[in-house]
Amino acid sequence: MAIGQDLVLEELLSQFSKTAIRRLGLVGVSWYLNDSLWINEEGSNDRVDDDTASHFFSLPHIATPLSIQPSDQAYTSWQSTHAIIYQLRLPKTGYLIFSRKTQPLSEQVLAALLPISTKLAQSIIGCIEHNALLQSNRLLREARKRLNHQLQHDDLTGTLNRQGLLTQLSHEITRKTDSHGALLFLDLDRFKWVNDSFGHHIGDELLRSIAQLLSLLVHRNGYIARLSGDEFVILLSATHAASDQAEANALNLGHKINRRFSSPMNVGRHQFQVSASIGVRVFDSTENDHAAILREADIAMYQSKIHRNNRTVLYRPSMSAALDQKLDKERELRNAILQGKGFKMVYQAQVNPEGAITGAEALIRWDHPSEGEVLPDRFITLAEDIGVMRELGAWVVKTVLADFAAASRQGLPPSFERVSINISPQQLEQRDFVEWIENTLKQFEVPPKRVCLELTENGFVGNVEPMIEKIKRLTAMGFHVAIDDFGKGYSSLRYLQELPIDIVKIDKAFIRNVDRDERTANLAESILHLCGALNMRAVAEGIETQAEADTLYKQGYQRLQGFLFSIPEPLHTLVARYKS
Repeated sequence: MAIGQDLVLEELLSQFSKTAIRRLGLVGVSWYLNDSLWINEEGSNDRVDDDTASHFFSLPHIATPLSIQPSDQAYTSWQSTHAIIYQLRLPKTGYLIFSRKTQPLSEQVLAALLPISTKLAQSIIGCIEHNALLQSNRLLREARKRLNHQLQHDDLTGTLNRQGLLTQLSHEITRKTDSHGALLFLDLDRFKWVNDSFGHHIGDELLRSIAQLLSLLVHRNGYIARLSGDEFVILLSATHAASDQAEANALNLGHKINRRFSSPMNVGRHQFQVSASIGVRVFDSTENDHAAILREADIAMYQSKIHRNNRTVLYRPSMSAALDQKLDKERELRNAILQGKGFKMVYQAQVNPEGAITGAEALIRWDHPSEGEVLPDRFITLAEDIGVMRELGAWVVKTVLADFAAASRQGLPPSFERVSINISPQQLEQRDFVEWIENTLKQFEVPPKRVCLELTENGFVGNVEPMIEKIKRLTAMGFHVAIDDFGKGYSSLRYLQELPIDIVKIDKAFIRNVDRDERTANLAESILHLCGALNMRAVAEGIETQAEADTLYKQGYQRLQGFLFSIPEPLHTLVARYKS
């Protein structure tokens, strides 16, 4: 009797069953296979010591298959109500059950079935092992496919990662000749503030939203990749015959992204004003250094940041030399900050109408080894960009408090009320900033009422609620809080209304020539009246002539600051001069 060569187990047993039914006049056939044949739940192929067998297949297909009577005998038979039941034991495999209504099978037929049952057992085991091998190979292929996907994709956003991007860039270049594509390198501005202020779970949701937005804007014209926390790259396919076509297409997309990012993005109940600095690098099918293409798109992005946020800049070879100089300056600045060397604090007096010193603003200087004394407008933004502003800000606070404590011990003029310290937005964004500055003041034994924290209004971008809460806590402790460079930002009046501050420092641009220009004089006087109505004190900065000072004092200003009264100098020198 033919067993069949089919390696699909159900087909093998079906073919044999049909042949047996036809040739032996059987009513039905049922197959029971040992549970130990199957891979256990832990994925092990080891045999288990379990001879229990379960129904596997019947022909014809009936709801209630023939039942077995487990036995060690090669074959057994018994009489049921309507038929004779035969049970053949399949060695190490299970049982074959079949029924016959007519006269019993002869002993010769049953004896002939025994070697067939042995071959059946071997064929069944072969089918199971073959299927297990196929399953194993399929699982291996799927595992390799998943691993390859994980190696080339970002877990958070599902976009390509750096390796996936370079692989796809290689495909774009090698499979197309005489064609041009482009990379757009995006860096999200102020994303770190979102993470620090709202937590990484909100930051992750924002990144996923941005990835979805970029995918919609790019559509089927390219690929999206996320390289690091807040850096994305768009690869536009090499479909343009001319470089200027690829350039125009990439710049158009970059400007479209900038325009879209000019509108707030919603993440849950939060709303964020996200912008992107974008660098564009056009490539052609002859370029082999894929990492260099990516690096030069990155360089163009840094040039975009220099021109401030939410801009798109096309890469030019001259940018590489400029970046090398910038990187040298970054390295020098980082080393100076981390080593705590090369910086000093100088102080400029704030004076009342009687000419007495009422306070001083602390100003930082960098003694550069080759450039000499560098003013803060040349390195503060750089320190913020390279992520060391918090360390520099902490050094400033401790140094100023140490200077003030020393001057207090030596004796300050009775009119000297407080020292002013400029605080970077990155410092205020720290979750523990309030606790840190409170503990630092205790360390130097300086009361909070002798300190004014100066904040620039340009530092308040996006969601200002967390900062407002911190300022409220600081003022409750006794700190004075001032808005510096008032008038240079875009929402000055809004901040006067929302921020719990008590001092407004008016930018010198609104003071210059106040003694000679009627409009300037009217504006200065109006700002003074506005501050008075809001129970705030006004300090005018940048006073350079006695005529400017006389005009402002006549209007009612009680605090002026500028080169007319003192150059920035060490605190002990400044105090000694006013005491004398």
